[in-house]
Parts: sequence; C-alpha cells; structure tokens
Amino acid sequence: MEQTCRRGHPLSGPNLYVHPRTAQTACRRCRADATKRYYKRNPPPKKPQGTWHGLTAKDRFFKNVDGGEGLDKEQCWPWCGRSVVRGPDGKPYGIISYMGKQTTAIRVAYQLFRGRIPDGYECDHRCRNTVCVNPWHLEPVPHKINCLRGRQGAYLRERMACPKGHPYDEANTYWITDGAGNQRRDCRSCGRERKAAYKQRKKAENQGERMAIAVDMKTVIRHVLERDRVLPADQQTTFLLGIVPARDKAQLADKILARHEGGFIELRQETVNLGMLRAGLRGWENFKDRAGNVLEFKTLSGGNGHAVPTDEMLDLIREADRDELVSVITKATELSEDDQKN
Repeated sequence: MEQTCRRGHPLSGPNLYVHPRTAQTACRRCRADATKRYYKRNPPPKKPQGTWHGLTAKDRFFKNVDGGEGLDKEQCWPWCGRSVVRGPDGKPYGIISYMGKQTTAIRVAYQLFRGRIPDGYECDHRCRNTVCVNPWHLEPVPHKINCLRGRQGAYLRERMACPKGHPYDEANTYWITDGAGNQRRDCRSCGRERKAAYKQRKKAENQGERMAIAVDMKTVIRHVLERDRVLPADQQTTFLLGIVPARDKAQLADKILARHEGGFIELRQETVNLGMLRAGLRGWENFKDRAGNVLEFKTLSGGNGHAVPTDEMLDLIREADRDELVSVITKATELSEDDQKN
C-alpha cells in the first residue's frame, strides 16, 4: 500500500523530500504550504521605493561624484565612478545602473535634477568636458546636432574641398535633402564625372552584348562524340552546338551562388553544366534511343533570341556526354570572347 503524509499526499516520486543530512522523509507540498503560512504571519520588511541598499538614487549618484553635494551649479562635477571610452579621441564617459538598466551618468543626472529627456534626444556637454555630470552643463539635443557640435561637425565645416580636390564654392556645391529633412552638400564636378563614367560603361556593355549575340547566333559547331568516332558515319550522332551569348553566360555566373539557410553555398557543378548545355545546344542529327529509334530534337522558345531544348531532351543525354559537350561549348565561347577583345 502506498505511503502518504498526514494530509493524504503520496510520499513517492517528485513529492518525496529526503533531508540531505538526517535522511528523514517529508512531503514537499506540506513543506511549501508551511512556508507560505510562515511568511504570511511574518512578512519581510518592505524595501523603500527608489532606494538601493538603503541609498536613494541621488545618494548613489553623489557617491560617484568627486566633491559630493557640496559643488555648485557653475563648476563641473567630475565623475569618479565607472566609465567607458568612446569616440575617436578616446574620451571617458561615466556609466551607472539606473532603473534596472545600465546607462550613461549624464542622462541620469539630467533626469534626477532637471526632468525628462525627450525621446530621440541625447545630452550634449556645453562645457565640452565629457567627465562632467553637472546637469546645468548639459543640453538635450538630437543626434545630428550633437555630432555637428563635436569634432566631426567641426571637420566637415572646415573642409573646403571634396575628397578629389574640387572646391566647395557656390557654383560647384549643391545640397541634398533626405527623407528626414537632413541636408548634406555634394560636389557638382564629382557628380558629372560619375554620370559620364556610368553612361560610357553602359554603352560599352550594350555594344559588347549586341556583338556577342550577333556572332553567337551565326556560329554553329558540328561535334561528334569521341565514343562514336570509331563507328561508321551513318551510325554517328552529330550535335549542333553554339556559343553561349554574353548575357546568358553572365546569368549563369550569377547563379553559381545560391542562398540556402541564411548563408551562401556553391551550386553543384552538374547544375551549372546543365545550364550551359541548355544555352548552347542547338540540335542533333541521327540521335537514337536504346531501342534504335531516331529521336526528333524538340525545343522551346527562349528569351535569348533562339530556341532552347526541353528538359526531356537533356535527360536523354548521358552524363559523360554532357560533360564533353559542355567543354566544347565553354572552349568555343572563350575563343569567341578573345577574338572580340582583339
């Protein structure tokens, strides 16, 4: 018969408590109820709200200020507590834990003595002393204003020429406004150079693509597989191959990398070869299946100016033969590109 406690709870499984020293058994549910009754009769003393180990927020704050509460509003209040180094100059900024979060000491100082900081604003040191936490030396400003008042803003204001040396005068400068209403200046000469270079690059790409497509559409290579060359001429299969157009080759290069599970992996070489064969295969002659029947070459209308074979036609070609045909197409395409460059 199963053992139970005085209140009928089973003394087995997860409800069984064994004392680590005396090895006495007890009921966990009864122990929990006894603990609740004890704290209900003897509640712990409440911690004063806004205190930390008996200290108020202001007491904690002045505990980390060199000079304590005896400083006046005119002089700086140097922070002697924890700090972090920020900015290109490596200046220290005080930090403190407040309202359950770690934040900068200047924000805590402003909220304790001056009031709430508007959303999206940050405190700027009017005294330019980063270790000062005097709230009357601080001013809430947007991030852009804070940057312009600092070293970065001074550098941008003093710079009289763009990185390429063009002067920032009235005739060569124009202002750009973003969606948030912020403005920045830009160089007109650099803009004209970028626009001219873009037009020249696109013109060269379009001319090269048209030349490549024109050559590729007229070029047809008759290729016999190496394994069929020992057979009589009437039993040999002839594949009609073409040079892959420039834009088709670029699309295949873009597809070599595919997104997979948040990262990039290289596609299998079989997939790339299949794409090259689909773009370069124009037809065949005397291609027979295993039963000896001559098969007709079926195509679909492609978007690259010529018909492309169907997937059923590509599946009929053996894998070893695919590799041989792809090598011929690739070699012919490279030779064609070298001739166009020369």
